[in-house]
Amino acid sequence: MARAPRVVVVSPPKAGTHLIKELMLALGYGLQGEVKTSPDERMTLDEDASWNLVSQVYDHEELLRMRVTEDPERFARLTDVARTAVMWAWLHRLGVPLASRYPHETMLSELVQKTLWRTATGTFSDTPPNTCWFVHEMDLAQVYGKFIHEWRTGGEPRILFLHRDPRDSLLSMVRFLTDTRPEGIGKLVRFGLYSDILHSLTHLDEQIAYALEDEQFPGLSELRSSRWLAAHPAVCRVSFEELIGPDGGGTLDLQEAAVKRVVAFLGAEADPATLAKSLFNRASFTFRDGRSGAWRAAFSEAAVRAFDRRHGHLLDLLGYERR
Repeated sequence: MARAPRVVVVSPPKAGTHLIKELMLALGYGLQGEVKTSPDERMTLDEDASWNLVSQVYDHEELLRMRVTEDPERFARLTDVARTAVMWAWLHRLGVPLASRYPHETMLSELVQKTLWRTATGTFSDTPPNTCWFVHEMDLAQVYGKFIHEWRTGGEPRILFLHRDPRDSLLSMVRFLTDTRPEGIGKLVRFGLYSDILHSLTHLDEQIAYALEDEQFPGLSELRSSRWLAAHPAVCRVSFEELIGPDGGGTLDLQEAAVKRVVAFLGAEADPATLAKSLFNRASFTFRDGRSGAWRAAFSEAAVRAFDRRHGHLLDLLGYERR
């Protein structure tokens, strides 16, 4: 099986995105989408890929000017703009609620709208190769039907679904949103909103009680809308508890087995034992504790019962014990 040229990772917030990110970087993929990246972690484009990208964004006159002027610096700038426009266009098609999730209007710009129009007849395979896209959810009510058809009939892109014990995810999100460290909570609009709500509650018990009852609370909301991925046979499932390894309270055997499963699914050639050593990165922006099972010490008996009542079906689906 040839190495997958394009990968989509669906990772609900606080499921351990930093772990799968490190794995995809170690496998040589550039990153795109809903994941914090540095410039050197993004996809690298050769000349052919760059021209293919700009042709999806700019009109004929602009493309002609690029070829006539032969200004490498200008071409590089326009390619970066095109990369961003294509990213927003495809995040929209992948069902990401851009307008409500992000505070700026980049995704609503005229160039992005033109890109959506110009690429309407294209497929995901037209996007740059050797790229791993990250999204927090894949809601079938919002995803572009043509993408689903392309995936089902052609087997590409490969889709990875990362999950974590929802109780640990919820606790991690509560702690993240009430954190007072200088780097803050990021720029997602609703993160700020929920941070306000949680800070208005005095005790952790109250914060947890609110979070598990709110249908739109970050993390649980995305997990619910993406739960079909856990049941689809063409999706590769991998868990936080597997990837975290001995540094986070897991085991080396589980970690290496999970990495081996991902490597085989992507058709890559790499040593799982070597890759596993690169996953635990404390420098990640969203890293807080990096351990599994913390909910047991933080949840009151009332919270445990309430979670089982409202979200127990998610525990069953993902294979986590209710107690």
